Amino acid sequence: MSVTCPCGQDIPIADINVGEGVALCRGCGKLSRLMDLATPLEDAAAIEAANAPPPKGCRIDDFGGQAVLVASARSLTTAGPLLFFAAFWNSIVSVFVLIATAGLWTNLVGPIPAWFPAPSATNGPGGSNNSIGIGMPLGMALFLCVFLIPFVAIGLGVLCAALVAMAGRVVVRLRGPEGVVFTGIGPIGWRRRFDASRVKAVKFVESAAERNGQRRKLIGIETEQRTIKFGSVLTDQRRAWLAGALKKVLTQAKRGR
Repeated sequence: MSVTCPCGQDIPIADINVGEGVALCRGCGKLSRLMDLATPLEDAAAIEAANAPPPKGCRIDDFGGQAVLVASARSLTTAGPLLFFAAFWNSIVSVFVLIATAGLWTNLVGPIPAWFPAPSATNGPGGSNNSIGIGMPLGMALFLCVFLIPFVAIGLGVLCAALVAMAGRVVVRLRGPEGVVFTGIGPIGWRRRFDASRVKAVKFVESAAERNGQRRKLIGIETEQRTIKFGSVLTDQRRAWLAGALKKVLTQAKRGR
C-alpha cells in the first residue's frame, strides 16, 4: 500500500499521523484520512504499468493542448472462438429469419420474387419444390418474427464482440477540462463525456452484471456527478496500463493548472 494525495503528490512518512489516522499533504495543504488515501494493490500495479513501456497496442499521443490515450482491444485468441460461434449461430437463425420473411411477404406484399433466397421443400410424388413459409398464416409469421428477436440479438451481439476483439479500441481524449471516453471500431462506437477538471479519482471498479459467476474489472473515472465505467474489452495488462496512464496524465494536468 502507498499513500498519495488526491492532488497527485506522495506524502512522506513524517507527515503521516498513524495514531490519528490522518496525513498532511504539504503540496496542497489538505488534511486527509489514511483510509481515503491508501492505494489498493491493483491501483499500485496500474501506476507501475504506466511507468513502464506501454504494452503492444497502447500509446499516448500529445498534441499540445490535447492528450490522447489509446488502448487496443485486439485479441485474436478471443476473436477466433467468437467468430466461429457467430457464424454457426447466425447461419442457423438466418434460415428461420428467411422463413418468417417469406411468410410476411406473401401475406402483406404478394408472390415472392424468384430471386428471394427462401428455403424450399420437396412435396408430393412429383417432387415439386415450394418455398417454405409461403402458405404460413399472417399470425404465425408475426409470432415467428417476435420469437426470433432474442436469437437475432444474441447473434448480432456475438458478432459485434468478435469485431471489437479484432479491431476495437478504447480511446480517452483530454483537452483542458473536456474529457471523452470512446469505445468502438474506427469512428463507430460509444462516446461518454466528462469534466476532467472535476475528476476525483481513477480506480478499478466491478461491473454491475456477472459473467460466469464473476464480475468483470473495469476502469472507473469518478467525478462529482457520476462514475464512468469502461475497459471491459481490454486485456488485464492493457487495462492496468490505461488506468495508470490516465492517473498520471490527469495528475500532471492538475499540477499544470
